Amino acid sequence: MNIQLQNNAYIPKRGVGGGPVSYLTHGSRALAGRGHAVSILCRRSDVDRLPWATVRQYDYGRIHGRQWLLEPLILARRLRRVVRQHAAGVELALVRNPFFAYAMATAMPGVPMIYITPGNAAREFAINYLLGPGVKTRAFHLLQRAQYRYIEATALRRSPHIVVFTQIWRRELMDSYGVHATKISVLPPGVTLDSPEVRRDDTVYDELGIPPEAPIVLCVCRLVRQKNLPFLVRAFAALRHRGAYLVLVGEGPEKASLARVVAEAGVGPRVRLTGFREDVARFLSVATVFALPSLYESLTFSFLEALGSGVPCIGVRADYPRRVTTADELIQDGVTGYCIGGASEAELTEALDRILGDPALRQRMGEEARRRCWRMYDWGRHVDGLMALAAQIGAGNGAVRPVGGLR
Repeated sequence: MNIQLQNNAYIPKRGVGGGPVSYLTHGSRALAGRGHAVSILCRRSDVDRLPWATVRQYDYGRIHGRQWLLEPLILARRLRRVVRQHAAGVELALVRNPFFAYAMATAMPGVPMIYITPGNAAREFAINYLLGPGVKTRAFHLLQRAQYRYIEATALRRSPHIVVFTQIWRRELMDSYGVHATKISVLPPGVTLDSPEVRRDDTVYDELGIPPEAPIVLCVCRLVRQKNLPFLVRAFAALRHRGAYLVLVGEGPEKASLARVVAEAGVGPRVRLTGFREDVARFLSVATVFALPSLYESLTFSFLEALGSGVPCIGVRADYPRRVTTADELIQDGVTGYCIGGASEAELTEALDRILGDPALRQRMGEEARRRCWRMYDWGRHVDGLMALAAQIGAGNGAVRPVGGLR
């Protein structure tokens, strides 16, 4: 079958990557391994690293002047031309972006499509940007959010079927957009690592100026508000283990404010902000514990990367609808890490200290994390579920029966 995966940007990383990037890398490879002809439609790419797929790049032009007020709608409508040009002949579109889902559903409704939703763009936008200073800025962001919500709602309503990775995200779509339960399948992704064997890379210590063998608390994510990183920094500052270091890998609009939080907490000498890195696997190979206290996530691929690398994880448990997180579904509390509440920094500090101070516990958690992650998250099962859905959509027998779920 001629299958196309679609997303706005594709910048592959060495071995691991986050969110939609990981999906395009590993999902396309799994599909190609099943004998399908696979292409990727995206805005940016590194074609040299994809011998199993054809990458098609597009450019939908620049936004000028007051067009910025309606940027989301303009870009979504321009994508209609892009998909007409580049999705011709495609027998199945697997879409990981609301703008593409909108474009495919409205411009090429005859092409079978599964929308593998990456998140609630309107709600994420509200969390990350609506608190900006100034009346004009807030008004602009409110207008942007309204457009994101319209695009997402149209994509969800007109997509033949929707796939999510977690049960809580199924509930979020049902409540936020009124999507009927029978239109949503839960298909967990695979592990975004090439192998369960992790080779330790001690050159990371020299590169970051960290004493050899010092405990490392690692966090890999976009530096945006929904990740709740000041909470992590303040919890780290209260650790009993003063020899530990906090390494934050990622870029984003909150980098400057996060650096101020680090300075105010008095832990600047023991915190490293690395910026964007492709070689995330190197940092995972020396991490003592992985911590990410996000307050809103559809699925945290970084947790899967850490668990699959044998690193105990700490995340914030869901408290729906106030906190929509997936830590509970990914981390087995007390076995592969800890799930904490989102209100108390002291609880995060205690969980970190417990893992940092008990090598036997850390080893036991890490080994079980690796075993459980590789057993439960499999790209082959994921794409098999997608193809079962595609067969129903292609048959045109009315409602599609949901498939999948954790096993």
